[in-house]
Amino acid sequence: MAKRQQGNQDQQRTQGQRTQGQNMQGQGMQGQGMQGQGMQGRQDQTRFDATYWQQQYQSEPYYNQQRSFGDYEPAYRVGSESRSRYAGQRFEDVEGDLRGEFEANRGDSRLGWDEARDATRAAWDRADRMETRGRDRQGEDR
Repeated sequence: MAKRQQGNQDQQRTQGQRTQGQNMQGQGMQGQGMQGQGMQGRQDQTRFDATYWQQQYQSEPYYNQQRSFGDYEPAYRVGSESRSRYAGQRFEDVEGDLRGEFEANRGDSRLGWDEARDATRAAWDRADRMETRGRDRQGEDR
């Protein structure tokens, strides 16, 4: 009996490691589309920080208690990942493109653009702040 339990625990641990490894591979895949753009493109790309938004979304002023993180996640992803692609442009100037990206990638989200807009903007603004901090730090290192 003890051997069977130990075997089950070992199998669960192995499956957990495999799943974790697969998740890490998926995270590592982000940004591979930027490879052909050289170092500049790779430095400017902002990664989507799901952990931050999962902890933060319920504190945001636009949060609706009838919505889950899964509803907001596609909006946060679009805002975060698109900021570097539209460097030097204002949110309002590219909002139509962002709306299209959200609608094309919303998956099971119950949000329409009217609800998703503020979440997309929040992620856009955070990505902008993070990029600015990164540039400031690079200047300090010189």
